[in-house]
Amino acid sequence: MSAGAAARPATARVLLCIVVGAPQHYGVGQVWDDVLRGFAARGWKVILAVLDSAHAQAWQAAYPDVAVVSAPTSASVVPVASGRWNKLASMARRVGRQVSHLGWLTRLARQRGVGTVIVQTPPETLLAALVARRAKLRALWLVPNAIGDNVPLNLNRRIYRTVFRLGMVPVANSRFTDSTFGSGRHERHVVHLGVDTTYFAPGGDPRPVREAFGIPMDAPVIGLFARMTPSKGQDRLVEALARSGTPFHVLLCGGPVEGDYADHLRRRTRELGLTGRVHLAGPQTDLRPFFAASDIIANVRVDPEPFGLTIIEAMACGKPVLVHGLGGPLELVDDGVEGWVLADAGIATIAEGLRRALASRWEWSALGHAGATRAARSFVKERFVRQIEQLACPDL
Repeated sequence: MSAGAAARPATARVLLCIVVGAPQHYGVGQVWDDVLRGFAARGWKVILAVLDSAHAQAWQAAYPDVAVVSAPTSASVVPVASGRWNKLASMARRVGRQVSHLGWLTRLARQRGVGTVIVQTPPETLLAALVARRAKLRALWLVPNAIGDNVPLNLNRRIYRTVFRLGMVPVANSRFTDSTFGSGRHERHVVHLGVDTTYFAPGGDPRPVREAFGIPMDAPVIGLFARMTPSKGQDRLVEALARSGTPFHVLLCGGPVEGDYADHLRRRTRELGLTGRVHLAGPQTDLRPFFAASDIIANVRVDPEPFGLTIIEAMACGKPVLVHGLGGPLELVDDGVEGWVLADAGIATIAEGLRRALASRWEWSALGHAGATRAARSFVKERFVRQIEQLACPDL
């Protein structure tokens, strides 16, 4: 435990969350939702510090029971650029701009009796660590993504180790994500994410979605629910479908459905003779009808998946899953138990996975039941919140 954590009052049940951008409803946004609502429900006073004040009203509207405080300065947050050196330079500019918030956040933490500060986005970790050190708080970083190798001279890991020495405690969403930090003698934890298993549950009527897209009720359907971008592998799934010779329909939820990538998918669908079998449903606010309409849910992200929230949502809905074992999914799914684990995300490998899945069609119900059982045992939202609470205040 850090020196700052040791000096924090054991009874402090006031949480400070530092956020940037507008509230979202998936990924990092879903984790914030679980933390903000979960901690409040467990009796914590939650304070939300919004660094870019333009979004403060949106956060307050989304969380009326949380104390939302916007930064006194209106400077916009520097976005993180792509590219090796550009990414590093943009992160440095963003961190530099945040230094102006240090005094304000430290005073806020002291005045409100904050005991723990939590962040998610990487550039805010140094700011949070400095606030925690000055105000003698516990500091947690809920790490959403694996640490990449696209920063020169391994500088990102070197910087993170410095932040950890200041007292920031990384809490990774999988053992894989944690491993990407490399070795280090600092406090670190792994806490798998969770889902609301009363919201995502087996059942539902497949007919409305299938009828809307002209999918026969007896046709096998594989769903892939993710942002429409090449890194999520929608194009690989379409190519693999053609190569596999299987009769699956593919149901794609996520946006944008306009632009170069979506046009590429439509063109390849026509060229591969799959017209009428690949369906672009666009972004959805409620995925449950689409889980109900699907027989299998796929996650074939091109690079290693840090965790895979749709995987445990699918399992909670009683759907077998088709994933590759590069990254976090290997911790969520056992091959042949809750679904099928592929060796990689190559087109040929996915095609073989589709053939294997179709050949075991008579097992789909049992695989889905096993997934729902595992989700209810290991990936429940309340369990996630309880574990984060224990890390936020170990003396409770």
